Amino acid sequence: MKVWYNCIEKMTNTALDSRLIQSHLPQVLVVDDDASIRGALDTKFTKAGFVVTLCQDGEEGLAALRQQRFNMVVLDVNMPGKSGIDVLKEISETQNAQTPTFVLTAQADHCDEVCQLGARRCFLKLNHPLRDVVASICKEVSAV
Repeated sequence: MKVWYNCIEKMTNTALDSRLIQSHLPQVLVVDDDASIRGALDTKFTKAGFVVTLCQDGEEGLAALRQQRFNMVVLDVNMPGKSGIDVLKEISETQNAQTPTFVLTAQADHCDEVCQLGARRCFLKLNHPLRDVVASICKEVSAV
């Protein structure tokens, strides 16, 4: 498993150096239909040293999972079209079948189902501020 870094001590401004640094940073896929949550998670994971890919629904998320390898996935449950549950059911058909997946949901009754479908952990949006979700995910993944 890759080593996870919570910060990058020194970065240069050239495009080549940026691409080289990004190629070695852990990749996280965030799939959520709420633009404000996507934006907040993007900011928090980027500050924690991740390269973030954002998708606004399950279809986009599955397309990304088929095209690129990620180190982890953060997934909302209730989305238009394919839900997070649908994505969890289909993730095994992608190159990210073994990728740790964390779920955000507003409804506690989804947590048992998503964990049975392979999610590593389920966070209730009302009970967990996003900063705590990101910190918890980073801590859990770095322990692997």
